[in-house]
Amino acid sequence: MIPNNKTLFINFQEQQIAVQGPHLVVDNVARRFQVMLIVSPTNIAGRLVVRSAQKGFVVLADWLQEPIEAGSLAEVCQIVEHEIALWHIRLQSQYLWLHAGAVALQNKGILFLGEWGQGKSSLVTELYRQNWRFCSDDRVPWLAAENRLLPFPQTPRVRRATNAVLPRQQVDQLARQSVPLNPTTTCTESVPVSLVIALVYDAHCSPRLTPLPPSQGVLAMTQALINRERHRETAVSHFVNLLTRVPAYQLTYNDRTEAARLVANEVRST
Repeated sequence: MIPNNKTLFINFQEQQIAVQGPHLVVDNVARRFQVMLIVSPTNIAGRLVVRSAQKGFVVLADWLQEPIEAGSLAEVCQIVEHEIALWHIRLQSQYLWLHAGAVALQNKGILFLGEWGQGKSSLVTELYRQNWRFCSDDRVPWLAAENRLLPFPQTPRVRRATNAVLPRQQVDQLARQSVPLNPTTTCTESVPVSLVIALVYDAHCSPRLTPLPPSQGVLAMTQALINRERHRETAVSHFVNLLTRVPAYQLTYNDRTEAARLVANEVRST
């Protein structure tokens, strides 16, 4: 090991990625993958190394053809997080990976879809604070043949709440705060998808749930699919099959606490 460097192991489905680099970088990455860390790896499926450079950092990995340069701590941590998730997606390509959030209540998995900035992380963490089990914040692996979503519990980060409607550039600039996860209240096993909710944030609209037509649900899931090249032949049929068996809604909201109450009532009534 290089002096003053640190190594950690991030586990998903019994495959680990080893991450090595300066303490400051690795400690930041560790916080983002807090409940996915293991001490003793059994099956290292990839290695990523961060090295200090004259103008910042350099990221190298088994799967990268060329090193990636980063000029700041924030930038290198973002790159490392993205590459770790991307490699897990490639390693476990049998799943349909969705850009979505997910929580579970009892044995019911709730999948939250939505374009960037619609508040998936905010609503997932709000439900988590209300004693729901946390599954995933940004990337959800779904085993379509068995209708099981698996937890991929990266530590969620939420933007400072605001009632203003902001352009994307200003939303990007809002401060983000990590929400620490408790391993005892984080989902550790797969759960069936029992409800699909497409989020629409509207600062001028009181929260309401309206039935989502299957065609719109299929479109939302297709747009959320990360590894679409791998599943282009079968994804749509899987989505259609799911949405003929489980309810789907559009949640339009301006207050995440009230939105969480609506979701909770709907889940408990089904």
